This record gives sequence, structure tokens and C-alpha cells, in this order.
Amino acid sequence: MYHRSTSFLCKTLLFFCSSFLAFGVSAQINLEKKDSINKLGKRRKLFAFPAVIYSPETTLAFGGAGNFYFKLGRDTTVRTSYIQALALYTLREQTVFGMESAIFFHDERFILKTKASASYFPDRFWGLGNDSKESDMEHYTVGQFYLFPQLLRKTYKKLFLGLAYEIQNVFTFEYGSGKPPGTSIFDTQNVNGRYGSLVSGLGLVALWDGRDNAFSPSKGLYFSYYINNYSRLLGSDYNFVFHSVDIRKYYTVTKNQVLAFQFMFNAMSVRCRCEV
Repeated sequence: MYHRSTSFLCKTLLFFCSSFLAFGVSAQINLEKKDSINKLGKRRKLFAFPAVIYSPETTLAFGGAGNFYFKLGRDTTVRTSYIQALALYTLREQTVFGMESAIFFHDERFILKTKASASYFPDRFWGLGNDSKESDMEHYTVGQFYLFPQLLRKTYKKLFLGLAYEIQNVFTFEYGSGKPPGTSIFDTQNVNGRYGSLVSGLGLVALWDGRDNAFSPSKGLYFSYYINNYSRLLGSDYNFVFHSVDIRKYYTVTKNQVLAFQFMFNAMSVRCRCEV
């Protein structure tokens, strides 16, 4: 099935990108406020800084992160677009790249969002289920790339509708080093995707974005619903449907305090259980 480890890695990379994005938020807010008096050439900001991260999967990781803020055209009412990226190398010889962007076009009639990652990631696996033992642990390596663009069009006030395409290609999956063929835990437990895989799906997106600021909101409602159909007709090795809901609500408590709530729901239905 869809590789959970590399899927989690993609989301982790983009989370780190969003975390580093916070370092430039104050400068971005100033950029928003000064748009009415700045010339086009002054409405772009680039931030770059070193990154050091520690996690159980990576141990110590180091690299760099960057954020680029800009506005398209001279319309000062359009929110600021951004491109953020992160590159890391870990002490476990893991290499990871992550990118996320949102581009707001004239009058915000269109929004182009993109997420992407690529990695070469040695990791450990203890098997499936609740009875895994430390002695069952095996090393394996995954090489993958991931791309998720969304093109949205404004249809009514702050409601956007659009299309999305998601693809993940696990082009390298190495395991069972030093073991006789067929004795690896990946083989004995018949782990789907252990020979590599590709998932590809086309989906629909509905977005209501009523936040007062995309980077540091203090009020407003954000609602996103995404459904994607992964099909062999699009080159996918698996057929399934994925649903995702993201709801956020922001309240201003005091001048410098904001109360925020978020609800997230993901569900997947498999139409056909197939082996590759």
C-alpha cells in the first residue's frame, strides 16, 4: 500500500518548512502593511538561515531553510505569495528536501499551492502489529519523490474550488541485507510496496479562507475539503479514494492573544487490494 513511512516523511518535511517560515512572519506582516507605499521592487523579501533538527528517526540533522515572499502585479489587496524550502542531511546518512508554496494571482481569482519533497532515507522497521520485538528490527532504505499541486479559482466571496494532483514515486526500496531470500520480515509479513511503488491521483478541492492573515491570523474561519481518486488509469499501482478535512477557527482574546481551534479528519477507502 501507500508507503506510510515516506508519506509521514513528506508531511514532516513540510512541517519543518512551516516552522522555519515563522521566523519571517514579522517581516512579512510589515511587508503587507507597507505595500501601499512601496514600489514593486520593494515588495519582495528573501530569508535564508541554517537549520538544525533532532528527532528519533534522524538523530541530529543539519542543513538550510529559506523563505521568499513576493506579490504579483501592483494589486495591494492581494495576499503575499511565498515559496519556502528546506534541505537536510542527517547523521544517519539521510538526505531530505522539502518545498511548499502558495501563489496568489491578480484579485486572488486563482491560487496555486504546491507541496513537494524528495529523499533518500535509511530507516528501521519492526514489523506490523502489536507484537513486534526489538529483535525483529530490520534496516531498510527508501528513495522517493512527492509532488502535490493544487489550482484553485475563486467562485463566491472567499470560496475557492479547484483541482489537485498528487503523485508519490518510491523508486528505491532496499531491505533484507545479509539475509537469505524470503526470510526478511518484509517478506514473511507480506508488506505491500516492498518492491517500490507509485501512487497517482486526481482530486477536487473546496476551500473557504476567511482568515484576516494567512501567516498569523487573529480571527476568521478556514475550511478545506479534499477528495482524491488514486487510479491505475493515472499510473497508480493502487486504487483507493482519500478524503481530508481541515477546519480552523480563530478568535482575538486580547490585543496580543489569539485563541485558535483546529479539527482534522482523514479517511481512505480501498476499492481493490492489489499487489505489486
